Amino acid sequence: MFDQTAAKWVEALAELVPPSSRLGVIHDSSSSNREQSATVHQAAGALRHEAVPLPIENVDGIAQAIASARQDGLAALIFVSSPIFTAEAARIAELVRTSGLPAIFESRWIVEKGGLMAYGPDFDAVFRRAASLTDRILRGARPTDLPIERPTKFHFSLNRATARALNIELPTSLLLRADEVIE
Repeated sequence: MFDQTAAKWVEALAELVPPSSRLGVIHDSSSSNREQSATVHQAAGALRHEAVPLPIENVDGIAQAIASARQDGLAALIFVSSPIFTAEAARIAELVRTSGLPAIFESRWIVEKGGLMAYGPDFDAVFRRAASLTDRILRGARPTDLPIERPTKFHFSLNRATARALNIELPTSLLLRADEVIE
């Protein structure tokens, strides 16, 4: 489902930035990131934006990628799915906020820590489902007999305090679609 969520990131940012903007795509080198990055590039092109890759190797590269985006005059940032970003949520939210760039993430946990917006699977529901499957295995079910499941519930979060700090007016269209608006 990477392609669906990655396209939504571009759509949401497109409502905040001027037409034909350049969007920074921060990603690590995992294979799932390559798929999502490709989708971001396609979605950006379809909306007449340019997606600029900002690859990182590890958590230490995040600050440099954000600084490069700012220096190159990019309009916004997309953080492609990575556990690195969730693990460093508070630090990343602060780095992005001080850069003055709007950004979107996969995890609402980053929005809770001060990120502007996030769209991705509802991880609480995913973890509950994982616990249920684990329970079935512990009760004797064979893992090979269990179905492969995908997330069915997604979550869109916005942080109004961060929007104010970035001097961004959140459009009504985004506010109406949000599952959660943090004040």
